[in-house]
Amino acid sequence: LHALQINRLMKRWNRTESQGNFYIKSGVGVARSDLGVFDNETGASAFTGIAVDWEDRRRFISYENRFTDIDGIDDFFQQSARIGWAPYQGDYGDLHTWIMIKTKKNSLTNTQSTYPELKFFKGPTLVKFGYSDKTEWDLHLMYRF
Repeated sequence: LHALQINRLMKRWNRTESQGNFYIKSGVGVARSDLGVFDNETGASAFTGIAVDWEDRRRFISYENRFTDIDGIDDFFQQSARIGWAPYQGDYGDLHTWIMIKTKKNSLTNTQSTYPELKFFKGPTLVKFGYSDKTEWDLHLMYRF
């Protein structure tokens, strides 16, 4: 799935030592299937879902879901949750590192997997990656503007 995604912050809870967020995430793009009878099929796709998280400078927890419709191929629902820990506390503008455990479930393939994930961010750039023997690589590159 290659998509342009737009995230809308609906609510933020700022506390003295922590922060919580509620987002609506939606996107459109193109998907190519490598599954069963739809192998090598391509279709327009759209998705929407929610994401909630809470974090302080050392701990993180989140939940996210997404419904995806891929024209001519299939529709599916997926959800994931993460818990994380920061091994150090950086100042504003520093490179920040999180060590996380992610679990996710996908209704299309009816698979669930839990695996480690590393998250790095500095300024507007974020990189996350993890690996599971069931879902293989989970890679994300994000630039916020």
